[in-house]
Amino acid sequence: MKLFPQKVAEYKHRLRATKGMIMHLKDYELATLSVNHATPRYLGWLRDEEVTRFLEVRRKQYSLDDLKQYISSFKGDKSKFLFGVFHRATGDHVGNGTVYNVNYEVGTFTIGLMIGDKEHWGKTVSMESCLTLLWYGFEKLGMRKFFGGVYANHFA
Repeated sequence: MKLFPQKVAEYKHRLRATKGMIMHLKDYELATLSVNHATPRYLGWLRDEEVTRFLEVRRKQYSLDDLKQYISSFKGDKSKFLFGVFHRATGDHVGNGTVYNVNYEVGTFTIGLMIGDKEHWGKTVSMESCLTLLWYGFEKLGMRKFFGGVYANHFA
């Protein structure tokens, strides 16, 4: 992978996908989400204006049923993958990452990330998670190009 070569090389040896799609990082791990992860805490992130300020989800009010349907929509769909971001030391679910719009014909994908637990803001979680999502798209899915976006006024 040519993207972020030093950081990818630094983290690549820590990444290993195991049964249940758990990818272990330094301080965090990404694992496939199930509807059991649709909790009031997760729902609270979607209702927090500070968390969703730079996310498209801010435009809708979600319920627990909506959240469960959203998580279920990823099951068996090979064009999108949803991972929970978990703090390794505590096991706490701190956010989510997605690999979506996977186009196997042209080899492209998009990534998205939401860190809902503000106690983890300003730490390595975003970098570790983004690098892992990129690794998953390039190395596990065999893609050649990714898309992502960020708001111009989002300086985090």
